[in-house]
Amino acid sequence: LQFVWTYEASRPIVTSPAIAGDHVYLTTEDGRTVALDRETGQQVWEYHTGSPSSSTPAIVGDLVIFGVRKGLVIGLDRQDGSFLWRTDLRGSILGSPIVANGSVYVGTTNYELYALDVATGDVRWTFDAGGWIVSSVAYSDNTVSVTSQNGLLHIVDANTGLKRFVYDAGWAITGGPAIHGDLVYFGTHSGTVWAIDRWAVTYPFERAIWYWELNLFAWHVLPDLPLQKGTVWFKRIGERVFTTPAVAHGTVYAASGDGDVVGLNAVTGEERWTTSLDVPITAAPSVAGDTLLIGTEDGRVFGLSAHSGEVTWDFQVGNGALINSSLVAGDVMYVVSGDGKLYAFAGAE
Repeated sequence: LQFVWTYEASRPIVTSPAIAGDHVYLTTEDGRTVALDRETGQQVWEYHTGSPSSSTPAIVGDLVIFGVRKGLVIGLDRQDGSFLWRTDLRGSILGSPIVANGSVYVGTTNYELYALDVATGDVRWTFDAGGWIVSSVAYSDNTVSVTSQNGLLHIVDANTGLKRFVYDAGWAITGGPAIHGDLVYFGTHSGTVWAIDRWAVTYPFERAIWYWELNLFAWHVLPDLPLQKGTVWFKRIGERVFTTPAVAHGTVYAASGDGDVVGLNAVTGEERWTTSLDVPITAAPSVAGDTLLIGTEDGRVFGLSAHSGEVTWDFQVGNGALINSSLVAGDVMYVVSGDGKLYAFAGAE
């Protein structure tokens, strides 16, 4: 990789940038949201929020929308950074908003999933997820999938916020869901990756019946472990899975806290390959073409073959842990580091 440019903040950067048009948009721990020139890394504008952010900006039309940790969602003009609207959600925002269907969807630590009007920031509806929401949600086919730290996956109607389905994984979930086809994938702190039928529907009393069946199995009354409705497959891959899986090439890519990266068949959960990096993985996997990108605690980006898991290269980036996913746009890779810098690299000729 060849160094192109770097942008430095006064404190660590903990979230990935967003790329749109000629600009790179980034929130920082020193209380700013900035737009950078995509070619040079020079600052085009900045907006002072006064509060650190864990939020990758969402770009839609002429808007830049992001959250700050103290609970504000803010909309800015994309061209000059001028203020447009602000909504106080009264709970810490630790994930990034997504925009779909004319709404901004974002979760908070007050257990609530919010849908906001994209143009005004007005609250359209809220949904109680029963636990902290610390990652981004996922949207598809007029539904929103959301995971919470109390181990629940909820699927709700995107227009009304009414619950369609709930799944209890039994362990904390800190990564967000990933959707591919008819399935939604997530990992838990038990080191397990789950695939759930996102078209399943929860009816009254179903969960209570399942809990009773689970107790009867524990008491050796039932011979077989009862599976929850919606279960397609699950696979234990190692220690904690605390990041969001990536899905591409018919494969689910997941990383465990002890340094293992696994490629699983997206339909069956069968293990296609596993690679041990022998270093704690701190950033969620991302896919660029045929390359799987992994960020680690010691500040390296690993490039793995998305088809075989073979490590094809690794590159030292700065002096801090890589906390969020690497991003590729065009022929440039953007990496944020715990040393407070955003790096842009291009492939070597």
